[in-house]
Amino acid sequence: MICVSPFTDREMQAKKNAQHSQQSTDVEGAGPSKEIATTAEDSDSLFPRDVHERYLELSRRPRSTTCSSCGAQPTESGKKLQVCSKCHRKAYCSAACQRQDWKEGGHKLSCRPRDDFRKDDVVVVQGVESQPELNGQLMVVVGPAPASEGRWLVMDARRKSISLRADKLRLVVPVEEREDV
Repeated sequence: MICVSPFTDREMQAKKNAQHSQQSTDVEGAGPSKEIATTAEDSDSLFPRDVHERYLELSRRPRSTTCSSCGAQPTESGKKLQVCSKCHRKAYCSAACQRQDWKEGGHKLSCRPRDDFRKDDVVVVQGVESQPELNGQLMVVVGPAPASEGRWLVMDARRKSISLRADKLRLVVPVEEREDV
């Protein structure tokens, strides 16, 4: 027995497109939402779900809460943690911990100035006033923006390239430390 649809293929496709368009309008029209921008359930995610969640956690974590070498917290050691003066991503409770992480922990390979990005670095967008819906989103660096000093091309979850100033990006995971590459 053959089942015949009352709609033609063209009509069915138009109906699906209209439903998809309505869903997109509902989400975009509701204004920026952290839940929408930060979920990995969408098929538009740049990373596998578990990796996306880990990177989000890293982007939200306050910097310098534990020693990057031994894991000591400031209250345990009785000292304030000292932050790496070059990258500002790692913190240490002592010079010995800093030396150990530099030599054996791999910090030497990923340490670079805060505004020095490389292709495939994972960054989080912050402080964009003209498009606040971008703030808090994880993106991947594509490379320096052509003919623009201090701007970088980054790829969002929809695989769209956006040019942003370096001060609007914060390095979350350097390409050397990425799990999903």
